[in-house]
Amino acid sequence: MDNLQLSTTLIIHPEDLTTKFLDPIYTSIPNKKLIRDELNSERLNKEMESHSRIIMLGHGTSIGLLCPCPETGRLEQIVNIYHAWELSKHSENVYIWCNADRFVLEHDLSGLYSGMFISEVGEAAYCGLGVVSQELVDESNTRFSEIMAEFIHLNKFSILHELKVRYGQLAKTNPIAAYNVERLFAR
Repeated sequence: MDNLQLSTTLIIHPEDLTTKFLDPIYTSIPNKKLIRDELNSERLNKEMESHSRIIMLGHGTSIGLLCPCPETGRLEQIVNIYHAWELSKHSENVYIWCNADRFVLEHDLSGLYSGMFISEVGEAAYCGLGVVSQELVDESNTRFSEIMAEFIHLNKFSILHELKVRYGQLAKTNPIAAYNVERLFAR
């Protein structure tokens, strides 16, 4: 497994209590800059330009990563088509949000990314898993973040391998993890 030479890492993880479980993923990364709230597109592109790796975490859609607007409380795009060119310059980015796969493929980006990712009870029902307990969701969320945190210093393919093996172990007994592990990719 190859270690990445991370001179600087930009973390884009909008402030949201429902995705706080993702915080451990980047806690131990040295030389990082964390963006928790919305920036205008030009300023965010400049931030992306000045970092060697970009990790994006939270809620999103096929058209980008969402951020709660402080004034209105509505979800708005923080990462979107306007950032695709800058993101295309980095091959080891991380895109963890619901349907990030569509965003990555649409813009021919590289990195580690997720498809639909269940992190809440309501999402499990939406994805056809029926009624699941909060405990199962919490177990899946916690284990996913622990594994990502342990291997975040590795390249995208090595991280994916570790997730498939270690998170895959939980998938044997946890239907949320089973659903999610099948929707993790790297290119």
